[in-house]
Amino acid sequence: MKQSNHVRSLLLLCMLVASARCDCSDEGANYVPRGILPMTVIYSTCNRLECCDHALSREECLERESQVQIWAARAEELGLEYDSVCPIDLYYGGPYECSVFEQNEHYWACDEVCALYHGSAALGEACELVGLHMSTCAKDLVCGPDERCHAPCDAPELALVGQRCGAALGLPCAMGLACAASGRCVDVMPLGSACDFEQPCDVDAWCGASSLCEARVEDGQACEVHEQCLSQLCEAGGCVAPTLPYCVNPVL
Repeated sequence: MKQSNHVRSLLLLCMLVASARCDCSDEGANYVPRGILPMTVIYSTCNRLECCDHALSREECLERESQVQIWAARAEELGLEYDSVCPIDLYYGGPYECSVFEQNEHYWACDEVCALYHGSAALGEACELVGLHMSTCAKDLVCGPDERCHAPCDAPELALVGQRCGAALGLPCAMGLACAASGRCVDVMPLGSACDFEQPCDVDAWCGASSLCEARVEDGQACEVHEQCLSQLCEAGGCVAPTLPYCVNPVL
């Protein structure tokens, strides 16, 4: 265990001092070995947010790495094909448009998206959305929230009731819906209604300590957590308006 942690630390250190921990294939193209894909994805994402002055804590980054590890393990279990060049195209290009909103972290032009893991399901066939840029669809297709394979620029942008959703997957729900802890879109609960992870509140409300939907507050008012604010941004005990800085080719 100690040796494994030591190797992991060395790999992470290499990523910190270089633009990416990449190797060189026989064809001379950069690529990312599948064993360090989770670290590559999360390090790049966390660094990009830091470049935009909205850094995540080390604990938050590690938590997200764990999610990518779960996705990658599921992809391997399904026998999906790994594209070792795709991480370079997705995470080490640029420029990046950065956002303070978690659900807006993943913005790529639809015709520039590649699949980290892909299967063989054809256009229109049922698919499993394993994780962000990972599905059972064929290489040039994407798995939409309706769990069908689509051409990248034809995939539904909003998930409907009962469909897959999640900020980490880049799949927001349609108006009047919210993404429950189950990863499916559900009808939102109005102000004053009971709420929990499976019964989220409307967009202008949040689930308070009393487990009731409470109205979000405007900029300048006191807050303790981001969810209390209409801007979804609580800093130094007060709600503040979000900014959208632009981050070009971050130094990793």
